[in-house]
Amino acid sequence: GRYGLLVSHGDVLALAEIMLSICRDPATAHMIGARARQRVEQCYSIQMVAATYEELYSELTGGVEC
Repeated sequence: GRYGLLVSHGDVLALAEIMLSICRDPATAHMIGARARQRVEQCYSIQMVAATYEELYSELTGGVEC
């Protein structure tokens, strides 16, 4: 995956295989980690989260400011 790797819930064998493959390939581990960090910084910055909450509160109150 671009930002991480997924396995089916409860599939411990698949999880172990993924973990071993990442351990064996540090370059891929670094790349996935760097992409994931960049995504979190872009999508979940304090400014982004605050703006999302502000928009939600505005929708819930019909735009009335408190």
